[in-house]
Amino acid sequence: MQQQSSSSANHFTFSGQNIKITYDLTSLLGKPQLTYQNAEGSTTFVGDEIRTQSTEIGTLVSVTLGGITFPVRKSLSFLVPNVLLGGLTQTEAFRTVAILATVLTEPPTPSVQQEYNIVPLEGVASIVVS
Repeated sequence: MQQQSSSSANHFTFSGQNIKITYDLTSLLGKPQLTYQNAEGSTTFVGDEIRTQSTEIGTLVSVTLGGITFPVRKSLSFLVPNVLLGGLTQTEAFRTVAILATVLTEPPTPSVQQEYNIVPLEGVASIVVS
């Protein structure tokens, strides 16, 4: 009996609490691409605008939303699990979380410098061949 080969997912979609995220490990430009959509509109990030960090609980993906509005910076971070697909499995559903953070860039002293909104996400991983 021949063993089925598996490949890592490279396309992820997420949704939860009025936000949608599409994250591709590579795009037609040969760089990662992330699109974030909420009630205010849609923003796309490419290449170095997307920061990733491998951790034991998955890959932490982060972007800065809307640049820096003095004295506040907003960011989005979410966890992407490692997903292997193969054989008859073309997609895999999973749950994860996003963290929408508001960071005071020049807080009064003493003060809490970050506030977090934790958003549960439903995700789907797949493989897109480019």
